[in-house]
Amino acid sequence: MDLPDASYDVITFIASLHHFDDLDGILKRCERALAPGGVLWATEYIGPDYFDYPEEHRDLARRLWRTLGPEVKKTWIPELQFPTVEQVIEADPTESIHSSEIPRAMKEAFEDVEIIPTYGTFAFILFWGLNHDALYETDIGREFAATVMDLDTALIDSGALPHYFAYLIGRKPNRINRIARRLGFVKR
Repeated sequence: MDLPDASYDVITFIASLHHFDDLDGILKRCERALAPGGVLWATEYIGPDYFDYPEEHRDLARRLWRTLGPEVKKTWIPELQFPTVEQVIEADPTESIHSSEIPRAMKEAFEDVEIIPTYGTFAFILFWGLNHDALYETDIGREFAATVMDLDTALIDSGALPHYFAYLIGRKPNRINRIARRLGFVKR
C-alpha cells in the first residue's frame, strides 16, 4: 500500500487492524502518512490472539451457558465450544493474528495515543454458544442480551475480566503541540 507522507488528515480502521501481521510497520506507515495534526482512529478487538481466551474466561462462560434455557442457546451443541488456535488459523490466518499487541504498537508508532476501553468481553466469549436469531427476534432473547451486557459491564468494572475491545486514537502532533509538550503544558 502506497501512502504518501503527510497527506491525510484522518485514517481509520474499523475492526480491521487486528488482521495485520506487521502491526508496527502499518502503524508507522500510517503515522508518516498523516499530516501534522492528523488522527488515526480505530475501533478494535484487542483481546487474546486467535481468540485464545484464558481458561478461566472460558470456564465462566461455560458455567453460565449450562444454566441457559433452550430459548437462547445453541441446543445442537452439548457444551459451549470455542475454536482452537489451529481452527482460527485454518479459517482465516489473519484473524486476530496480533490483536493483543495493538495497544503497544499504537504507543510505539504515535507520540500521542489515547486508548478508550469498551465493553463486550464476556458477551463476545459467550456469543460462540448462543442462538443468535433468538437474541434479536424474541423478547426473552433481547432481555437475555441486555442482562449479558450488564454482567459484562460488572465483570469488567470489577476487574474480573479485561477489556477485549477499545477505541484507539493516535494523533500526529503539529508544531504547536510539540512546543506545548516541550514546555510541559501537555503531558505525554
